[in-house]
Amino acid sequence: DSACRVIPENRAPWLPLSNSVFCAVMKVYGERSARQTSSDLREFAKRELVGKAQHYKLVINALENPDITLFRCAFVEKSSAPPAALETDFAADSNGFSTIVYARWFSAKYGREIDHNFLVKAHVMTDIRTNIITSVEVRDNRANDSTLLETSAKRFNMKRVSANKGYLAKSYVKGIAAHGAEPFIAPKMNTAFLRPVDASRKKAAVWDEMLHYYLYRKDDF
Repeated sequence: DSACRVIPENRAPWLPLSNSVFCAVMKVYGERSARQTSSDLREFAKRELVGKAQHYKLVINALENPDITLFRCAFVEKSSAPPAALETDFAADSNGFSTIVYARWFSAKYGREIDHNFLVKAHVMTDIRTNIITSVEVRDNRANDSTLLETSAKRFNMKRVSANKGYLAKSYVKGIAAHGAEPFIAPKMNTAFLRPVDASRKKAAVWDEMLHYYLYRKDDF
């Protein structure tokens, strides 16, 4: 409730945006549908946690409102603040969610129509010890999550960052090393050592050290 007080109100005086966010968060926390949460919404108004009991459709509108996306991400980051002193090992990952938007075209190669379902991805940075999500972003399926590294590095003392092969990029490895952490990203079959002419000496050293560690100490890696 205290976090919702910093949210600016919308144009409708009878529907404060802070109340909508509070009801939406409690709907997700209760793990029930919006219609089943109607009794909880009335109870919130009875206990004066919100100004007025909202219709369940307004809760769905709050979840789809892009104006409060930054605040929802801020809630996640704020909830990860208490154990910040314990968190040193992090892991990056993402998960795709299908939408109702489809694309269809005829493939001359396969001689048939092909359907493609557009996805959105939730990119998360989580702590390995406590499994607390330190930062999250929901973006399209082609976007990377390099910004999560910057967000978590500002609030935590990062020492090790693990990720799957999807994050194997020189820029990502360099970003991890720039924040004083050690990257642990499994290389692909065609991953090669960097040459001095291809990158700076420091950048090549970080990449080569990670690859050496994987090749000669794979079990520890």
